[in-house]
Amino acid sequence: MQPNIQMSETAQLLAEHWGFEPTEELPGGWCSHVYADSTKVLKCPWRGEEQTSGYRAAIAMAGWGGPEVFESDEATGSILMSRVLPGRTLAQAGVLEEEAREIAASLIQGQAGRVDPSGFPTLREYFRLQHSLLDHLLETSESRVFLHGDLHHYNILQSDGPMPWVLIDPKGLSGDPAYEPIAFLRNLTERFPTVPELLPLINDRLDFFSGRLGFDRWRMAAWGLIDQLDSGEDRSLTLVEVYEEIVAMK
Repeated sequence: MQPNIQMSETAQLLAEHWGFEPTEELPGGWCSHVYADSTKVLKCPWRGEEQTSGYRAAIAMAGWGGPEVFESDEATGSILMSRVLPGRTLAQAGVLEEEAREIAASLIQGQAGRVDPSGFPTLREYFRLQHSLLDHLLETSESRVFLHGDLHHYNILQSDGPMPWVLIDPKGLSGDPAYEPIAFLRNLTERFPTVPELLPLINDRLDFFSGRLGFDRWRMAAWGLIDQLDSGEDRSLTLVEVYEEIVAMK
């Protein structure tokens, strides 16, 4: 093990137990510490869904939608898995907007029916928000499916393996299939700081996912609005206005 890597106590114990000797620490986002060698990655979450439902989702997706899992520890939500190489995110891979949409849609389509949604938190349990629009969406959902729950440009990695694109960091939720594109819809929108600039992009993305996957565009927009309203200080006021305008047009 490299002496310059400062590992958490949990990660160090598991690495020793699993015979894993990392050579670098990777960016872990908001919830996890991540360590890697040339072929494997040890992910040790320290808060959030990645310790619980996200852990179970990563196990369920191993090898067909997500990285292969070699070892796992349910008590901590830690996973030793294959390293995705070259590992460029969809945001870094230099693909055009249209191709990025198609990649995301193919991944959403590819996970349909593969995982039993039972046992994963429902969207009602996930959202802290109390809102009549959320109540309406929940009451009118026609089906309940497994949801990655955070399927966006930075959680889609380019791979030179059998799967050209691999999903990481699932939240592991269950509910309305029209919720799944929401993380993609809200990402890479910083270049459009005003409502007139952002509205065409969101409308185009809604049209694409509606046509490609058969999802109701109004429901996607409504879930997008709920997602933003539930985000507190992290919400985009511009995106809120865009979604409000689209939802009001029903």
